[in-house]
Amino acid sequence: MEGAVKRGGVVVGDFLRANPAVSAALKKGAFSAAHILLSGVGLVPGAEGADALDAELSLAEGDNVGACMSAAACVPIGGMVAGVGKIVRGGSNMVEATGDLLAAAKAAASGGLPGVAKTVNSNMPHAIERAVERGIFPNAAEARTGLESLSARIGKEGFPEGAILDTAHADRVLVPLGEGGMAVYQVGANGTAKLKTILNAL
Repeated sequence: MEGAVKRGGVVVGDFLRANPAVSAALKKGAFSAAHILLSGVGLVPGAEGADALDAELSLAEGDNVGACMSAAACVPIGGMVAGVGKIVRGGSNMVEATGDLLAAAKAAASGGLPGVAKTVNSNMPHAIERAVERGIFPNAAEARTGLESLSARIGKEGFPEGAILDTAHADRVLVPLGEGGMAVYQVGANGTAKLKTILNAL
């Protein structure tokens, strides 16, 4: 039994490392649950220490708004409004995390491609130039429209059918685009897919 549990833990760990968007969504959900619990306990008179712990947790996450709300909730009686506000905010974050998790799990089930939490088009000018230069699109306007549409679709649905892992770069995915092109996305550990460049399909 112990061996099976250990093997299961390795499999889960490997899955989460290969699918950073799933991992990020689970982490977000766990933190949201912790915030809701601490905020609820903080509403009990004399248990303001839970709000202080919640403020520290928010700071550790880099959530300054949440930290300020938790600090305000530490004030006896008057802080109850902030405490209730934090519970509502935590519930909203849980709903969002659940949606992220479902989307990431769907993407992870798409043949070993990494899950996508969001897309970033910071290299758009370079990608447009390469798409026109390599004959994927006839002009810059059509290239921009095509690339923005592709990134938006990937951000919502994950990588489309026909996308493949880049054998030269483990963190990159090649996505079919336009007339014989491949858009290159670099996927970070947090599930962010960044548009890098455009290649001609072989």
